[in-house]
Amino acid sequence: MKKCECGRSIPVRPNSTIQPKKCPICLNRQKIEKKPKERKKAGKKTLAMKRADKWFSLYIRTYYSLYGVTSCYTCDKPLLIQDAVCGHFIKRRFNSVRYNVNNARPQCLKCNDEYVGGMQTEFGIRLQEEIGSEAVDNLKQLSLFDEPTTIDFYNEMAEKYRKLYNELKYCLL
Repeated sequence: MKKCECGRSIPVRPNSTIQPKKCPICLNRQKIEKKPKERKKAGKKTLAMKRADKWFSLYIRTYYSLYGVTSCYTCDKPLLIQDAVCGHFIKRRFNSVRYNVNNARPQCLKCNDEYVGGMQTEFGIRLQEEIGSEAVDNLKQLSLFDEPTTIDFYNEMAEKYRKLYNELKYCLL
């Protein structure tokens, strides 16, 4: 039998080509001493974007609700505000329309699922009926001019929609 660095014998694994180089006690100690990987902290810009997304989503879901109940824009399923999500006709990666109120409506999780495509076709048809084809075309054109965003931009959006949400919330009381 082979010996470990600590002097203990290393058990042999029968019928295995891979044999341990340390005894079980040293292997366990090594696992315990191993530090967990540190997660990379989110940058200030990412945090500002998340904050802006949160307030924009709250505003959209509240704006299209009545007494805390809204409905999915694409399937008409009734939802509580907290169960709805903020769906976008033009994806959020296009920053120029990310916080545009004409581009967002409440949706259920199923309809907003990226694997279903966010029900974009149904969303587009309903949006065209609601705001008109000219406004939808304007949204599409606006999305082509994607501007680089800054922390200040996200902070401004967060503050703007926080104020709008609070005004809306107090009007509903």
